[in-house]
Amino acid sequence: NIFVIKKMIMKNLLPKIIIGIYFVTLFVPPLGDMVLDIRTLRLYFYSILNTITFVYIITDKSHNSVLSQIIKDKLSIIIIAFISWGLLSFTYAFNKTEVIVRIFTFVNFYITFLVISVLLKRVSFKFLSYFFSFLLLAQLSVSLNQFDTLTTLRNYDFSMNSKIIGIFANRNISASIYLIQLPFLIYLVKELKSKFFKVVFFCLGLLAVYVIMLLSSRTSYVVIAILLSANLLFYLISKRKLNVFFKSFSGYLTLVIIMGIAITYLSLGSENTANPINRIQTIEIGETSTNTRLRYYTFGIKDFVSNPIIGYGLGNFKIISIERDSENINSYTVPYVMHNDFLEVAVELGIIGLVLFLLIFIYPVYDLFKKLKIKNIKPEHIVLLSSLLIYIADSNLNFPFTRTSSLLYLAFILASLQNYLNPK
Repeated sequence: NIFVIKKMIMKNLLPKIIIGIYFVTLFVPPLGDMVLDIRTLRLYFYSILNTITFVYIITDKSHNSVLSQIIKDKLSIIIIAFISWGLLSFTYAFNKTEVIVRIFTFVNFYITFLVISVLLKRVSFKFLSYFFSFLLLAQLSVSLNQFDTLTTLRNYDFSMNSKIIGIFANRNISASIYLIQLPFLIYLVKELKSKFFKVVFFCLGLLAVYVIMLLSSRTSYVVIAILLSANLLFYLISKRKLNVFFKSFSGYLTLVIIMGIAITYLSLGSENTANPINRIQTIEIGETSTNTRLRYYTFGIKDFVSNPIIGYGLGNFKIISIERDSENINSYTVPYVMHNDFLEVAVELGIIGLVLFLLIFIYPVYDLFKKLKIKNIKPEHIVLLSSLLIYIADSNLNFPFTRTSSLLYLAFILASLQNYLNPK
């Protein structure tokens, strides 16, 4: 009997441990001068972890039926179809090596999606919310430690934001991933009955927004605006009472973000270049970063119109873009990415590739609303939809589909949609 109990405990505990390892791996630093690209190192780690986990799942009979069901699911088939279409571009791509490199990344992403989908069958949503809240706290601690070191001798300003990026490669990635995890924390603020812990997690949410504002990523401002607008719109469409708005998930999320921005504004002062209000005012068409994105989008639209069916091959934008942007290239800096995953997929894989890519995001949401009425949408549903919306919004202004860490979070969100949103 004791042996059976221990076996049951391990069956429930092991999935949590494995999921933890996937995300704890993010904290592994570059191995000295041997690693020039942290994305490659993380991809290598996940390849090993995926192999071990996949072997464990297929050798454990209790997981076999679950794995088979997930592989046959429409979302899984859509991802496989997208990868297959990308692989076909090998036959006509200008640089065939890039196709193989990108395919390997996407295959790794797909296996991550599969194994996490299986593991989540034995993990509660509340546990995941606790896990992501403490993971967010750990990530914020790294950024705050860097912030504390920087401000020992001088006041913080915009020029220092690249020094508080924490464990990620740049401030856009850090801000995006912090935002993706924020809804899980807000879920606990709403659902916990203890007032003490409500306050604790509410304060952690304020801290997260504060650090996001310090990072001064203008993309995050746009993403936050979209997130708040979507949550408010959903709340109104679901015909819920406005007088209890601030007791809902959407209300708590709005309150945390507004208060976090206000705290940042007051702590930095109105003249500080890192002040979110001052940073928002720098968003204009003629600004260098914005102008560069628009120039890339122009190239992309023209290339898509000229070759709308098959594109010019997966991963090949970085090659073709050198010719497209040759007049604007300074030194050795070249257009590595388009800063819009959807447009980049369109020009590399044509209309078919774009449709398949869009379906990866659209199908889980469509499936949810097909099976559930709006009034039956629960807070955990809104959490995952909010995180997915953050990823999609970021994809329209940056390039998370080329980042190993961002792909891990996408695989997790899609796997969670598969497990927690669809009624059985």
